[in-house]
Amino acid sequence: MSRIERKQEGHLSFHTVNSPESLRALRKFSVLLKACAGPCGKNHVIRNSCGGHVTVTGSCARILSSLSITRPELKLISASVLAHLQRCGDGGLFMAHMCTQIVLLSSSLGFQFHTIRGLLETFLNIIISHLQESECKVTVNVDFDKLSVLLAYVRSVLSSKSLLNLSFCDCDSLSRHVVKVFLESVPNEPDGFRWNSDRIYCISVDNQQFSSTFVEPGILLLYPDCPVVRGSQKLWLKTHPMNVETSKKLGIPESSTFVKVALFTCSMSGDLDEMVEAHFEVTKHQEEQVEASVVTTMLRLCETLEACGVGILLCQKVIHPKVKAALRSKGICFVDRLGFHVVPYLQDLTGAQPLASVVKWSDLEGSLGWVASATHRVQFDKSYLLLSRPDSPVVTFVLCGPWEEKLVELKSCVRSALRGLGALMRERKLLMGGGCWQVYASQVLKVKVLEQLKSLTEELSCSEGQVLKALTVFRAALQSWALGLAEEDTESLLVDPTSYHAWRVPKGKEEMLSSDRLAPCCCGMKVTSSGNLSEFQYVSVGELLTTSDQFGLGGPVLSEKVEERLEDSLVVLDSYLAMTSALKQAVATANLVLSIGQVIVDRN
Repeated sequence: MSRIERKQEGHLSFHTVNSPESLRALRKFSVLLKACAGPCGKNHVIRNSCGGHVTVTGSCARILSSLSITRPELKLISASVLAHLQRCGDGGLFMAHMCTQIVLLSSSLGFQFHTIRGLLETFLNIIISHLQESECKVTVNVDFDKLSVLLAYVRSVLSSKSLLNLSFCDCDSLSRHVVKVFLESVPNEPDGFRWNSDRIYCISVDNQQFSSTFVEPGILLLYPDCPVVRGSQKLWLKTHPMNVETSKKLGIPESSTFVKVALFTCSMSGDLDEMVEAHFEVTKHQEEQVEASVVTTMLRLCETLEACGVGILLCQKVIHPKVKAALRSKGICFVDRLGFHVVPYLQDLTGAQPLASVVKWSDLEGSLGWVASATHRVQFDKSYLLLSRPDSPVVTFVLCGPWEEKLVELKSCVRSALRGLGALMRERKLLMGGGCWQVYASQVLKVKVLEQLKSLTEELSCSEGQVLKALTVFRAALQSWALGLAEEDTESLLVDPTSYHAWRVPKGKEEMLSSDRLAPCCCGMKVTSSGNLSEFQYVSVGELLTTSDQFGLGGPVLSEKVEERLEDSLVVLDSYLAMTSALKQAVATANLVLSIGQVIVDRN
């Protein structure tokens, strides 16, 4: 095919990461994401220039997924942050901020790349090693017998999104539901057991208040076959008596019964794809004949299901009207149009093996599952079928929100909280959030680097000045995050020289120091009288180059014990695994961006 227009010559543009355009783009990208951080953060409205859906969010994953990024360096950072979020579920804003700040501040150092990379990796290893030590004062050990720690962590995640604007009662209620659904979804099977899903099936219901959220053991399926106007109805299903051994194992009465379940993932609408593997040009009469043959085959399948004693048929796709009529006449309850996303949860709940054909099946009896009960529910003017089984950890989490964007944001936060709770099963530690652990890491890093300054210069083959300048960059990136979580008028921090916890100073430091009330630190764990703040070290990120705070490691003397503050609603906790992984990935991504020599863009 000939071209309509003659191909133009390729237009190549070259730039480096240190070019003014790149630095300007990185600075805007950093400001864009940092503005969303914390409960005082801003929300962004994202819309395509040609129109379409409007996204309102303060979530990192939703922002990056909605943006059309063209600059290569920003694409690298965005892809790395999204990969981290997909793996850990939290810490995306912190990772993006650290990465961009390290790149921006390191660009003016004038060092060779291998020197900067070696110093950044050394600083990272010092921080990670200290956070893993027992004497670290910003980690909270988690005991699942004490729900106060879990509730404090979930409250921190839910209250971090300003778009939700949750009241204390709604935030506390949602946090309890999240902890409840997590604990109920923890299986009793050994670790080697393979699950098909995460065992938490989420349903979103808009135009409802947050307080309407609830948890149901089992799975709630839309069931339009029962009209809503009649209210909840009793279902008459084929049941089978449960044997004595199973009843004792499940801890239920010996007179209990169960319902057999068949799960189909193929279409039962009477299409020809399965019967005819080739495509032919046929007349309408021939097409109707073949369709009738398919329907006849499915009707024979219904008779086989009846002979096997099946009480419920679940279909991922559509069921033909004649097949539905046959199922009704045989007393078999059915639900179609389930969608592929619910099939893994149904597998875990019922134990049924998906049947991918209505023609080619051999061991139908062996593919059936079972549930202990199937009840009809009417919720929010919709008809639902509740399937439950006492030995299954599968639960349904019904999330309610006043409008669509808030509901999507809530679902994203709940998923992050559940991922964080799941991470506690591997590493039973949390970090004191709100910026406190970042300030603590900054101060500890300075002490340890100054202690081993000579050995670092020899190991990395650099001067002491280069180590101190790179240290300033790393510390400034950490401490600027703590300031970014505060309100707009906060410009500085006060750091306790004994515990390294930080207090934000809004505008007039004099007003804060003259007050006699108790002031909590950034994470809410430490409380001291405001008069004692005069003994703390004043730290401003803008003046970090000129500070000479020579702190030594010591125990907290002006603060309460950690356990006494976990019930407080002001306590902020971060996921240990998510945040440490975000810090590692931020340094690795920053090193990757700094290693770029030239960026070549073909604009043809």
